[in-house]
Amino acid sequence: MNSSEFTVTNLRATLDLSTAQGVALFAAIGSDQQSIIDFRCSMMSPRFRQLLDCPADATGQSFRQFTPIAEQQALFEQFRDVLTQQQQAYCRATLLQNATQSGQVYELTLIPLSDGVLVTASPAVTPMQPVEQVSRLQVLENSFNACLNGITVYEAVLDTNQELIDFRFVAINEAGLTINGLSREQVIGKTLRELYPPTDSFGLYATYRQVYLTHESHQGEHFYPDYGIWRQVVIVRISGGVMVTYQDITLQKQLQTEQQQLIEELITHAPGGAVLLEPVMDKQQLVDLRVVRCNETYAQLRRKSAAELSGQLIGQLAPGWQSTPLYAHVRQVLLTGEVYQGSESRAIDGRLRYATFRLVRAGTFLLVTYEDQTQHRQDQQHLDMLAQDLNRLTHNIQEFAFVASHDLQEPLRKIQQLSDLLVSKYGERIGDGRVYLDRMQQAANRLSGSLKALLGYSRLTVHQQKKEPVSITTVINKALIRLETAIHRSGARVEVEPLPTIHGDASQLEQLFEQLIANSIKFVGSGKSPHIRIGCESVAGGQLPAQLQTPAAAADYCCIRVSDEGIGFEQKYAERIFGIFQRLHGQHHYPGTGIGLAICQRVAFNHKGLITASSQPGKGADFRVYLPV
Repeated sequence: MNSSEFTVTNLRATLDLSTAQGVALFAAIGSDQQSIIDFRCSMMSPRFRQLLDCPADATGQSFRQFTPIAEQQALFEQFRDVLTQQQQAYCRATLLQNATQSGQVYELTLIPLSDGVLVTASPAVTPMQPVEQVSRLQVLENSFNACLNGITVYEAVLDTNQELIDFRFVAINEAGLTINGLSREQVIGKTLRELYPPTDSFGLYATYRQVYLTHESHQGEHFYPDYGIWRQVVIVRISGGVMVTYQDITLQKQLQTEQQQLIEELITHAPGGAVLLEPVMDKQQLVDLRVVRCNETYAQLRRKSAAELSGQLIGQLAPGWQSTPLYAHVRQVLLTGEVYQGSESRAIDGRLRYATFRLVRAGTFLLVTYEDQTQHRQDQQHLDMLAQDLNRLTHNIQEFAFVASHDLQEPLRKIQQLSDLLVSKYGERIGDGRVYLDRMQQAANRLSGSLKALLGYSRLTVHQQKKEPVSITTVINKALIRLETAIHRSGARVEVEPLPTIHGDASQLEQLFEQLIANSIKFVGSGKSPHIRIGCESVAGGQLPAQLQTPAAAADYCCIRVSDEGIGFEQKYAERIFGIFQRLHGQHHYPGTGIGLAICQRVAFNHKGLITASSQPGKGADFRVYLPV
């Protein structure tokens, strides 16, 4: 068949194209359930407006305004299928003229475009209509180029026995030239054998031949190995040849491949359960989910193997799941792409298991990842029980310390009163027994001091400190006033540098620094006067001692140093000295209760801080108090 046999009538009847085309864009309108309920005209070409005699304000109208009632549903389904399947289609439909409401049959090309359908319309050509003979190239240049996909028209090349031996290029649109990277001069009039030797190097000659001989259309995705590209191809039989519509989908296929590889990696190496699900739709509505792939961890949750789960419907594994709140979350994720996180519990082998899960849209699929939280939940419950036991034990200890120290004061006072009475009335008669009576009074006084200190310590453990700005300089000055007698008696020299203001409890901080200064005054070598230095420096979170390197640590701390030139101690005792009733020296040399440094540690702990000590025998001691600023 030669090229002159391709008439405009044939092209109009088979390609849905003409120089008299009108073009309009119809946008999809969704319901609250996200299903498509209508298509409204968002723009139209002057020719489309002219064909239907539309007014200037015709945009915004439903496609139903241009269609007879009897054909509205069929055309709506055509529009919807083109958009949802992303495949162009061709059909005939009656369109109404605005003024007369009279109908005329048009050839329509429906092309998916973004969130709508691009419609090209040409009056249908019948054998009774006279048609002007024009060149094939003019027709294609005026009409093919309106299409966004590549279009190529081939005529069949027959031998003398009318056997098909090749196909010849007779027309190609601008999009087709761009996709193929060729010029019109390079292709028009050439055969496939001339342009792509050998004939089937691009992989579709056999398909062209089959469509031409059987008149059955072909649609599919094809890979061109010589060029490393993918195309979505539609091949239809036309009079004397075939028409091929194609779209380059190489990037899309690459992204799909990369996505599939990532999903495979995620499912395979996910620390918890992972499953890829395919939505099962019916009339644009989600009715179920089908397992595409899952790992063994997820399969164990379902008490099956991964191979057994492949292809199964979630409705079979969990009947009635569509009536649960999860169904709405799944629909929302598939429609919007938003990630959803949730939790669930289920009985497996008679034990209640807990898990958290995430729903993620992956292309047209749904990826669900699970993480078993059963052990974590049990550990948390165990920790909560331990915390309750610890709080109860701490309360009991605090109560015991308070009651013991308070209740023991009464009999102790009687011992002191009676011993004083013995001394005042019978002191001269006792004789040598006076020594033992003095020792008894001294022991009673020490016990009284220890009980008072223990009572003070127990109060620190239950007292809720006040959070208010506290000047450490003021705190130190008050402590020095209370220690004025001891300072004067010992001849102590105290140097105080400028100190910061922090948030804390002033009364507790006064106890802390009074104890430290009192210790520096007390623990000094014979015949020496104490020399005490008190200073401060800022410390960033990363420079803190290891004990404070926690997620709850503040960003900045101040380190207040109290150092002296006293007798010091061995560094191995640096932690022991903060224990209750822990002493490194006997009462005869350095009297005291043994609770002072324990009080200091407790106050620092109450302020979310820390106290440390460093020393060498005979070289003094250095105490550092870390407090959040």
